[in-house]
Amino acid sequence: MPDDGRLHLTRVELERIALQHRWSALDDEVRETLAARGVHCLLCGVTEWQGRHPAGLVSVGWAWLLKPVGEAELAPGSIGSNLMLTGEHGEPLGRRATDALLRARLATLGWQADVYVALARHWPRKPLLQ
Repeated sequence: MPDDGRLHLTRVELERIALQHRWSALDDEVRETLAARGVHCLLCGVTEWQGRHPAGLVSVGWAWLLKPVGEAELAPGSIGSNLMLTGEHGEPLGRRATDALLRARLATLGWQADVYVALARHWPRKPLLQ
């Protein structure tokens, strides 16, 4: 296994890991980055999730956005992680393929509810009109 500071796992191993919400926060830098790309959001932020694997602690974080209509969604851009996914014979799939497979995994996670709960705890609702 390469000594590049990343956990090298197969797609099957990734799918077996129970990722758990660690924290979520609003982030003005995400808003500015998205606005520069022409993407506008009602709320923007980041979230971090972790899971356990015999090779070590798995960490996955990403930026998210909430538009005026619809559910929160993954923001454009890469996903931060200490993972490098590998093929059947242990060959690294590369960052782009790892990112795409992580996005597919996150699409099945139902992460939005945990993000909403975390935000509600730290940023209670304030009236829009006073």
